[in-house]
Amino acid sequence: DINSLKKFWNSLGAEVDVITPEEHDSILAFTSHLPHIAAYALAGLMESKYKKYASTGFKDTTRIASSDPVLWSDIFMSNRDNTLLAIKQFKEVVSRIENKIRENLKDDLKGELKSCKEKRDELV
Repeated sequence: DINSLKKFWNSLGAEVDVITPEEHDSILAFTSHLPHIAAYALAGLMESKYKKYASTGFKDTTRIASSDPVLWSDIFMSNRDNTLLAIKQFKEVVSRIENKIRENLKDDLKGELKSCKEKRDELV
């Protein structure tokens, strides 16, 4: 039963949350699928003539693009609706950043980046 499984994993030091399959798929679209999509997209932009200039930041950010494309295409397609929602929301954030740069809104850009940084820093 679920309580026995939860107790087992807790005994190994794991923190267990019991969620529905739908919640799982929604969460994973944002926390796992989207980072892979972003990494694949960034890696796909790399032109051969720029390879020797790729920084550790680029390499770190695109590391997961070395994952198996067959596996990840299956994952993306099996959780299609949630993955598309995650991509849509990602594009909205990128567009906000892009617009602030385009419109020369440095203070607004700093605020947007600060907000993003704060969310990232909460993970540590």
